[in-house]
Amino acid sequence: FLVFEKLISWMIAAAAVGYRRPIISYGGNWAYTLPAFQAVGGFSAIETSLSGDDDLLLQQISRAGLPVQFCLLPDGWTRMPFPGSFRHFLRQRRRHFSAGKRYRRSVQAGYLGFHSANLLLWAGIFLGPAGWVFLGLKLLGDWLLLRRGKAIFHEQFPAYRFPLFNFLFMVYNTLIGPLGHVGRIRW
Repeated sequence: FLVFEKLISWMIAAAAVGYRRPIISYGGNWAYTLPAFQAVGGFSAIETSLSGDDDLLLQQISRAGLPVQFCLLPDGWTRMPFPGSFRHFLRQRRRHFSAGKRYRRSVQAGYLGFHSANLLLWAGIFLGPAGWVFLGLKLLGDWLLLRRGKAIFHEQFPAYRFPLFNFLFMVYNTLIGPLGHVGRIRW
């Protein structure tokens, strides 16, 4: 599941850069120039954020009109180890989601719309054949996109697990995502 989740995030990151609307990055996989860092005032505007400094700095650089690119060469990527336990994963992801509080409202609305639509399409299984058709079309579209992403990012997961991973992705974002916006977040 973690490969599936990472692949979706990388695809969103690459597509957003391609559409000149970068929103997310990965601290271990991105670089910026000192002039770009200085042009946006460094971390001063985001120094109180516990997590997401890479995303927030990327968004500042983009808003300043500075060029942003996504490296599609495997030699330019850093593979980060996955969390060692489920508890560590949940804590890390909750912290990651907490950065969303500082995203532009339009980005927040986009994420809310995307994940709400995903939830509604999965809820369609309770509506009978019409709901199944819409969910089936969603899964087909997702599979085609992920197949392309797997080739671009050299990632693999068993195809037979795709429906389960897709369902878990919806549950994960529905339950864990909002937790990043409430309560106290710890490192």
